[in-house]
Amino acid sequence: MAHEANEPVSTATLAQWSTDFLVGNQDSVIVAELQNRLRALALANNVELNSSNILPPRPSGKLNYIGLRAIMRGQLHDIQKIMHAIEAPAPLLFVERLVIRVDTWPIKSADPTIDGAAAIIAEIDMFGAKQPESLAASALSTSVSEKPASLPSGGPQATAALPVPMPLVAQRGGRR
Repeated sequence: MAHEANEPVSTATLAQWSTDFLVGNQDSVIVAELQNRLRALALANNVELNSSNILPPRPSGKLNYIGLRAIMRGQLHDIQKIMHAIEAPAPLLFVERLVIRVDTWPIKSADPTIDGAAAIIAEIDMFGAKQPESLAASALSTSVSEKPASLPSGGPQATAALPVPMPLVAQRGGRR
């Protein structure tokens, strides 16, 4: 089932996607978690994380996208693994911009299999949708009042006017 970019979606539908949203009270905390995730990916894949900086939030309808710019240096196949790890699992992150260039300095390593190999520098801008306040509030009220995990199918709460951006729907549909 596809949705238009500005078509209202029910709260129950958004609740199905709740793990796909970035969750946190403050944008700075969300970005810090993204930076930690990226740092762990870089360490696990033999890639140097040269810098990571917060990007200005981008509103889209009633969703707010939180962004991070990262500059990494490593071998192409290792950076490719990180790109896959950024886009594949939840919460969903979208790579909006990627610049790849060959570094003039080869990789220096104690490992003879990669020492002297060509290095790639990748500059990546990634964004994730922050969980809408209405979804967070409905999840909180559901857990506090000990209602069943499923949200009601009728009533005023069931049709929150929150647009679903096309990349979120397309990515979600592609994962199943």
